[in-house]
Amino acid sequence: MKSVVFNEKEIESFKKSGVIKYAMLALATPIGLILSCVLAYINIDFTELLKIFSENISNPEILDELTQIMSKWYIISGAIFFASLLLFVIYFVRNRKNDEDVLTWGQTIFLAIELILISQVVLPLFTVTMAIVIALLYLVFFSSMLLKNIIGYGTYLFVLLVEKICTSSGIELTYGEFIGQEKYSIFLTMITFLISIPYILSFLLRMVKKFIQGVTGNKSVALIFKPVEALISINVLRYAIYILLFFTSVFTYSVNISQSDYVFSLVKEALLEFVLLDTVIYSIISNIRDTKKNHKQQNMRRYYVSFKYDLEFVLSAITMHNLKDKEMYARIKFSVDINKILKEKRKKDVSEIDNLLTDISTNYYKIEILEQKIKVVLSRIIDLIE
Repeated sequence: MKSVVFNEKEIESFKKSGVIKYAMLALATPIGLILSCVLAYINIDFTELLKIFSENISNPEILDELTQIMSKWYIISGAIFFASLLLFVIYFVRNRKNDEDVLTWGQTIFLAIELILISQVVLPLFTVTMAIVIALLYLVFFSSMLLKNIIGYGTYLFVLLVEKICTSSGIELTYGEFIGQEKYSIFLTMITFLISIPYILSFLLRMVKKFIQGVTGNKSVALIFKPVEALISINVLRYAIYILLFFTSVFTYSVNISQSDYVFSLVKEALLEFVLLDTVIYSIISNIRDTKKNHKQQNMRRYYVSFKYDLEFVLSAITMHNLKDKEMYARIKFSVDINKILKEKRKKDVSEIDNLLTDISTNYYKIEILEQKIKVVLSRIIDLIE
């Protein structure tokens, strides 16, 4: 066998070409997103899109019109995606026997193009999930028109009580000009809608994701919802509404709004009421979460504490009797039957610690290996319960 010797220039050339190849592959995904934007610019009439949004924002049928405008972009992007997947499968089948560890320039260019064509579908998928969010917003809005009666009934009883107290005290009450009886229903709808957005919208999005996972039978579908879930989380939506309150307040204080145009003032007041209600609701939800977390922690402590004592006893026995020096195999018989407990547990509730405990209680190991496994399990149990 003849050995090949490379000089320093050739080695440096290989290193540079390797860096360039991996840089091409790293830049493929951003280029794919840019390609998606270019395709959207070519195939979508954004002027018509803005016109539809401005004229039909309160009409749920806007989703159908938006789908029609963007359908060409979706079809082209989907066709490119499936064609690139087909080419990739053909390439993989033809080159699966290739054992070369180093990418050639041809392979690098092909993979970079494939990554560009596959990643361009990310933006259309993101717009689909955003369309789902918009549809859920309409659902929350129309449901808030019904749920407003919950807040309305409570405030009605409060107002009725105050009126009776004031009437008996000789104090006369009249409705103010700002809200009054005519705008009161709109005001309550706004409050209910704003308070429903952070808590109900994120919940509905999770339900839609689980439904799609159940229909498709593919958990990887959840990856499509990851970016939107980050934006539609409870805290992000709460902070967004707080920021909206700030800008609305600044706007209403800095601009002279006519008495007939009450929308901005009404929105500002609804946002202020949201802050008060949100403080109470978020405190209640946080308290419920903390209670559940503490309850779960206490259950885990009760569940694992007996295993912790058994593992500590075995470790001390190995050290005291120098069992590592003896050629012997052993397993641990816990004071609690781990197999019986796991049978009563649901499959999704079985943790990695449970599997490790089952392993060292079922299989025989050399004392040295058993000691290492015990230390791993014991450290995880201590981290969990303490």
